Amino acid sequence: MRELRNVVLRAVVAAEGAEVDLDDIVFDLRSSSLLPGFEPSQAERIVEELASRGIELHRRQQAAIARALTRGKLAFSEYRKFFRVSKSTTSRDLETLQRLELLEKRGKTRATVYLPGPRLREIAKRIGLR
Repeated sequence: MRELRNVVLRAVVAAEGAEVDLDDIVFDLRSSSLLPGFEPSQAERIVEELASRGIELHRRQQAAIARALTRGKLAFSEYRKFFRVSKSTTSRDLETLQRLELLEKRGKTRATVYLPGPRLREIAKRIGLR
């Protein structure tokens, strides 16, 4: 029951308007299985598509996008720990990805997560992944 409550709370935080959309629902399973999202090979394909469109990103940013696509989300602290970078580097990298509409920031302070942005969703649809 507690897990369901957390899913609903995350969906409310992630929702853009007054209604929760299917894209706003992100499960946070504490297992080795992937969260609802793309398969790793699909995420790699989307990252490759970004490069073919001339969107140059640091390898760290590419990996972050792939992680957000497969896991359904990416947290600020997760980025920092995973890549072992400073807070300022994390902020700069994530702000760049937001500016490019590759990630969307949802929530505040500790509840902040980054979800796949509109540009990533558009690319996925265009290459037939969603």
